[in-house]
Amino acid sequence: MKSLSLLKVWSMGAIASFILTSSALLGDYDLKIKEVAKELEEIPVLHEGRVKPLQTFARAHLLAFQQKSKLRHEDMTAMEWLTELILFPEQAYDRKVFKVRTPEVIESLSLPIDDDNNYSFRDLSLGLNENLDTLQKFAERERDTLDPTERQMLELYFNTIVYLDISRS
Repeated sequence: MKSLSLLKVWSMGAIASFILTSSALLGDYDLKIKEVAKELEEIPVLHEGRVKPLQTFARAHLLAFQQKSKLRHEDMTAMEWLTELILFPEQAYDRKVFKVRTPEVIESLSLPIDDDNNYSFRDLSLGLNENLDTLQKFAERERDTLDPTERQMLELYFNTIVYLDISRS
């Protein structure tokens, strides 16, 4: 991924893997994620041309996906979310991280109704993949010619790409 240097990602992964492996038999998954996230939050990363703490990187991305800097409905900080996404992507893909603001987008993507309009990467991926041709047409148009539903669908598509990139870093 462009925004994290390879050495930083490796270092973060090595530290987190050691912590999780050495304590794997000692307790619950959520507690371990919280502990590892706390250890990693000050690791410096290059993001948008500036060196920032990993915690800031996590908040910026979660804010883009959820319009909040914490997953209140999941009781997770941004750093805990990022730690899970990098170390345990398969579990993270089912966590409701993306906020869908309009009912038209929910309907267009054939998403199940959720009272809070929060959806997981897996939920969105299915709907977005079925609409790739339409999304391509939206991407070719000028942004100011898109209606709010089209803009949000395109934004969700790009956000899921970023999300997937982060999970593979």
